Amino acid sequence: MSFENLWKASIRYRHASRELEPLLRLVHESLAANDVPSLKGNLLRLLEYLAGDQGRTDANCATVHYFFEAAEPLWKSLQSDLRVIFDDMSGTLRESIYAPHIARTFDSTPEQLLERVRALG
Repeated sequence: MSFENLWKASIRYRHASRELEPLLRLVHESLAANDVPSLKGNLLRLLEYLAGDQGRTDANCATVHYFFEAAEPLWKSLQSDLRVIFDDMSGTLRESIYAPHIARTFDSTPEQLLERVRALG
């Protein structure tokens, strides 16, 4: 599952920020290498961006949602504490802007996901 194929499938017609692609690429590389320490750091940077003023957009949240939905084979075998975060990112993260009450219910807003990754240590 190449990054380029996942990126093209998830970006579609969305106007995601330029800063998003390299952040997602780093998470993908960590997943592909099964490098959990690197994965946590890269995921933290991605979520810090999504939780920030510049990154918290519908296009960015939806792109990340669809990226990890398509990349499920890469994260499905992770340890459970990380796997549930990716599961929620591919589940209701896309609701964060237009239906935040849904995302909040599932602890899937960028801010909630960021706190969950920070709690992993």
